[in-house]
Amino acid sequence: MRSFAITFEKDKYGISKRIEFEADEPDYVFQLLQREDVGRQGILWEGEKRLGSICRTRAGLWSIDR
Repeated sequence: MRSFAITFEKDKYGISKRIEFEADEPDYVFQLLQREDVGRQGILWEGEKRLGSICRTRAGLWSIDR
């Protein structure tokens, strides 16, 4: 298992927070993000390595930028 985290800054959609999880692949993060609001943006990490930013679109999908 690999160690990942998703971090969120405080914004109009919610408080700042960090969710840590262990998984074989980083795509497990999408199961954790089902509770987040449209417009919410976070940063996905593997350990100290930044994998990219993730933003929930109006369509309820997640846009990923590296």
